Amino acid sequence: MKLKLPWQIISCCSFLLLITYSANAQHVLNGKVRDEKNGALPGATVKIKGTSRGVATDVDGAFMLEIASPDEVLQISFMGYKTLEEAAGNRRTATFTLTVDE
Repeated sequence: MKLKLPWQIISCCSFLLLITYSANAQHVLNGKVRDEKNGALPGATVKIKGTSRGVATDVDGAFMLEIASPDEVLQISFMGYKTLEEAAGNRRTATFTLTVDE
């Protein structure tokens, strides 16, 4: 005996899978952290506020960080500089400039 599923059930299941995938959609932010003179800040910390997710910048001040939601807030910090907070948004690339903490 063959089991046949009506096309409506198959379509509904496909739609639900698509919605679930979209709700959990993520993207990667490729960024750079710079000082006021456009110099790289190697070892700067870029983290998602309120979580343990974060990375340190490489020797060129570059980083890659997975963003789960555009509402997440990035905290960018480096010793001797003011911490910067910005919404992650939907951007795929960004450059962040830190100012000296006087």
